[in-house]
Order: sequence, then C-alpha cells, then structure tokens
Amino acid sequence: AAIADHTEALRLDPNLAGAYTNRGSARDDLGDHEAAIADYTEALRLDPNDAAAYYNRGAANDLLGRVNEARRDFEKALALAREAGDEDTAAKMERGLADLSKRNNP
Repeated sequence: AAIADHTEALRLDPNLAGAYTNRGSARDDLGDHEAAIADYTEALRLDPNDAAAYYNRGAANDLLGRVNEARRDFEKALALAREAGDEDTAAKMERGLADLSKRNNP
C-alpha cells in the first residue's frame, strides 16, 4: 500500500524527492533493493542533500554486496549529517561505516 500511495503522490507531483525516498524504503522492506536504489537515486537527483536517501541507498547497496557504492553513500550521508549539525544521524552513519568495514576487512 505504501508503494501505491507514493506512486500516486509522484503521479500528481513527480518532483517530490521525499516520496521517492519513502517509496524506496517500502521497496527495500519487500526485498526489491534494485528498485529501491532507483528510487533513492531519483530522490538524490531532485534533492542532492537528502542524507536519508544516501544512507538508505548505501544500505541497499550493502545488501547487494556493492561495498564501494555503499561506502560512498554512507560517507556522503555522514558529511551531510555533520554539515547539518545532526549528531544523532552522524553517529548512525559512523556505525554503518564501521559495520561495513568490519564485514569487509576481517
């Protein structure tokens, strides 16, 4: 239902970056990571400062084993969170990067 709702919102206004991010999250929840990445990428085209879209795309790339892409997205999300002074989000991003490094550099 969330995918349908966000698709309808995007039909009405295709420039709603947040609707792409939210639809991507719903697609991620259903395991459709490729479609989720496409949505996050479109969200970032519309709003290149969307830290959540970078983080979510990084997580989806990580699930697909795309370590370099995941790392780039997590680092960008971290930089945006720090720039915004959002320490809670920055801490989340740092944990994501640390987990990625641990898994890929045993």
